[in-house]
Amino acid sequence: MRRSRLTLVIVVCTLAALGLAGLWVAGDSLSAPVNHTVGAPPADLPASPVEFTSESGSTLRGWLLRGGAGRGAVVLMHGVRADRTSMVGRARFLNAAGFTVLLFD
Repeated sequence: MRRSRLTLVIVVCTLAALGLAGLWVAGDSLSAPVNHTVGAPPADLPASPVEFTSESGSTLRGWLLRGGAGRGAVVLMHGVRADRTSMVGRARFLNAAGFTVLLFD
């Protein structure tokens, strides 16, 4: 009886450790950045390419859509494993309402 309990504890602990390791690997792969070239803005999007250099030396690239004077500005930031193209629909909507819009990666 005592030996079967010890075996059960070992099996449960092993399965738990394997489950946690699997969750770690899945989380790591789902949150890893995807580096690829985005390219030029869509032809029907009145955007200008822009670049900013950070203090660390990294270069942020994006698209800027100019809005009406005094209408305000909106910065659109995409989610994990996405790029600025995922925000084009929102950028169109906001720019049509007169806002200046910046989409960047």
